[in-house]
Amino acid sequence: MDFSSRLYLASTQTNKNNTAQCPFSINCALALASLGARGNTKQVMENMLSHGNNNIHRTLGELINKQSFSCANALFMSNKATINNAFIADLNQNYENVPARTVDFCTTGRDEVNKWASENTDGNIDEIIPPGGVDATTTFVLTNAVYFKESWVNKFDARQTRKENFYGIGNSPSQVEMMHRTSAREQYGEHGWSIDNTDLYCEFKSLSLLYKGEKENKYRMTFLVSTDENNIESFKNMEKILLHNLSEQSFSDKLIVTSCKYLTQEQKSHMISRIAIPKFTIDSGVIDLKDELQGMGMQVAFSPQDADFTGITSRKPLCITNVFHRVFVKVDEEGTTAAGVTAVSGGRGGSRQSPDVKIFVLDRPFMFLLSHVETNTIVFMGKYMKP
Repeated sequence: MDFSSRLYLASTQTNKNNTAQCPFSINCALALASLGARGNTKQVMENMLSHGNNNIHRTLGELINKQSFSCANALFMSNKATINNAFIADLNQNYENVPARTVDFCTTGRDEVNKWASENTDGNIDEIIPPGGVDATTTFVLTNAVYFKESWVNKFDARQTRKENFYGIGNSPSQVEMMHRTSAREQYGEHGWSIDNTDLYCEFKSLSLLYKGEKENKYRMTFLVSTDENNIESFKNMEKILLHNLSEQSFSDKLIVTSCKYLTQEQKSHMISRIAIPKFTIDSGVIDLKDELQGMGMQVAFSPQDADFTGITSRKPLCITNVFHRVFVKVDEEGTTAAGVTAVSGGRGGSRQSPDVKIFVLDRPFMFLLSHVETNTIVFMGKYMKP
């Protein structure tokens, strides 16, 4: 599997609640940190992030330039440490406009990072560093924020939104605000996917809805639901099989962020007689991806004894201490608002806290992917399990 899919599965597979991630933001923030890594630390980080791509920073920079959503980076430096000027220059050479500011992590540093997160997500994410997330041992925090807000090409009529049942875990119904459209031509697919050399197989349906944006049809949200209406295990199988296949295809193409190219290639234009999608809002809260990243093989970057970040500062020991991540997604009749922030902190170490007629009704757990049409890059991904 590629990096983004492995991390998503590792951090969400046992989560029975609604959740979301922004793979684009996680990749960007860790790539910023890897610019200051040296030796084996640099090799491990860049190999994991790029899976064979020769120049992760150039490729990621080109991806950022193709996007029309807001993407911001920043460096917060401890007032008690000396950061190499060459590292700041590298940040700005590879990722345009990475402001560097000096803060006191013992007093106002946490508030300043959180204020930056709020300013760069239109207030949707007002905290990325939790209480106790930085302290006197913190040398730097590298941040990335992604903010997306677009309207559907074909909006839903709010007058058609009504309370309907949603069958979540245990197949017990709960009431949701269900949005409706009728007689719409959209990209729709019916899929049967498996994982080679296993017994895992699932059948699922997908529907992609386009956004307007600066350049019409530049982004889409793809909804995916198992055809088995009564089995939560079928959703888990779909999630596992889908991510495995998307990541294997991304890996073979040496793509840095997971691509949905092969999924959308299986979709065709269909007349959909009925579309029913619940309005929903997901706030993942602040999660620390440190354990998952170490479990995936990035232990050296978190080790006070073995990590080498002398490209950032000559101070030792210096390692990554936390990778905080938070996502906000709101889907309604008008369109979608989505924000993701990642903060990589570094210090002396130690843990802290043909068109036949179809219907497409999302009345049971489903996955969603928000992607860039031209490159098929998945920017946000998540799952809706219950109201």
